Amino acid sequence: MGYRTDLAFESSQIVRSGAGKLDGIEESERNYNDLSLKIRKINVKNSKAGEKIGKPKGKYISIISENGFDYHGKDYYLVAKIISEEISSLLGEYESIMAVGLGNREITSDGFGTAAADRILATRHIKTYAPHLYKDTLCEVTVTTPGVMGKTGIETAQAVEAMTKELNPSCIAVFDSLACCELSHLGKAIQLTDSGISPGSGVKNARKELSYNTLGKKVIAIGVPTVVDMYTIAQRLSGHQVKLGEYKSVTVTPKDIDAIINRLGKLCAISFNHACQPQLSFHEIEMLT
Repeated sequence: MGYRTDLAFESSQIVRSGAGKLDGIEESERNYNDLSLKIRKINVKNSKAGEKIGKPKGKYISIISENGFDYHGKDYYLVAKIISEEISSLLGEYESIMAVGLGNREITSDGFGTAAADRILATRHIKTYAPHLYKDTLCEVTVTTPGVMGKTGIETAQAVEAMTKELNPSCIAVFDSLACCELSHLGKAIQLTDSGISPGSGVKNARKELSYNTLGKKVIAIGVPTVVDMYTIAQRLSGHQVKLGEYKSVTVTPKDIDAIINRLGKLCAISFNHACQPQLSFHEIEMLT
């Protein structure tokens, strides 16, 4: 497949346009017309089916908003609740969670992971150091932003693996910026998956994956498409395969990417917080974070 994308529903659409039905892959769609919101679910049942669309076996949930998630008031909390429910469906049963915000906060388009992590409610220290404040219903959550290897000298997977061994969480939730192949999806989609993630894969700088296979724990990934590769744009516009070297390697991002990162970082964080701490209202979560 000549297009570079981290979004499973884009990969599936591209392959289906030429191959028709894909065995081993189930798809469904649900629309919330009053919110201009749709949810596309893809279940890749086995590795052979995954090879067809270039994605690992697993469940992929894409939440797509025509208005770029620029919701306010009651609609904002309705959308957050929908996202929270989808996150909960992937988390399943757990006792403790480690949230990992990937990316480089100094590069705006790569800052979704750290922007989300900054707003996640950490509770492990409360249970340890202030047990009188801890409630039995409060889920144990730890948060980390390991940074990028170019600044730390440490492979992201190594840092996460070390913390996993030390903290022994039931589940790991990874937040990261993604790449897409449709300009219309930039900042307008959120992808959730239980297949893990390969940091940097969207910009052809893939590091060791974070998944059950490498960490021995359930890993869910929450990502937002923030960039498109110039080769992909050229191919989509021209309709034919573009040879490497024909265009200078350029990554394109929206001019309002700072607003997109701030808006979606907050929305995904508050949705994740509610999935972890359902006894707290969205208003309470906002006050605490």
